[in-house]
Amino acid sequence: MKHAVVFYFSGTGNTRYCAMKMGILLAGRGIRTRVVSVESLSDAELETCVREAGLPVFAYPIYASDIPDPMKAFFRRLPDKSKHNDEPSIMAAVFCTQWLFSGDGGVLADEELLPKGMRAEWTAHIPMPNNICLSAIRIPYTNDEGKLAAVRERASKRLEAFVDAIVSGRTYRQGQGFLSKPLGLMQRKPYR
Repeated sequence: MKHAVVFYFSGTGNTRYCAMKMGILLAGRGIRTRVVSVESLSDAELETCVREAGLPVFAYPIYASDIPDPMKAFFRRLPDKSKHNDEPSIMAAVFCTQWLFSGDGGVLADEELLPKGMRAEWTAHIPMPNNICLSAIRIPYTNDEGKLAAVRERASKRLEAFVDAIVSGRTYRQGQGFLSKPLGLMQRKPYR
């Protein structure tokens, strides 16, 4: 793989931070990488990016164990690679940012990618700082730079392991365990 494109949606900046970090890590491994917000691409630019990407990477935050609507809309805009490719599916990487857990958040992208001729071969869940502010429920929130730096450091290590697996071709599919789908559905069904 000579070229990767990291497509991301970020509501608060957590996913953008991780997408940029992943771009740096892939580039450090000799893979030319472009990092783009899904909200900034025209259909023509999207077509070009997907056609050139040896490795498409998709990144999004988890909203109640679900893919956010802007990312779902982006997935619907993806060109259908199965019409232009002899391979059964193109291998893609997917990571989602989360606060506590996402259940099957990364693997969930296959619902959107498989009909487009792609498969989430590598999936990761990246814990990031909480950004939930609800007046009815007291959820711990901090702006303490020391605590935030520790969370970002853990996220960086998780991203490094993810990139190592991708570059070496090792399987890395977080979110497909025995409890992943039930945990995801526990939040996703009421949320939807």
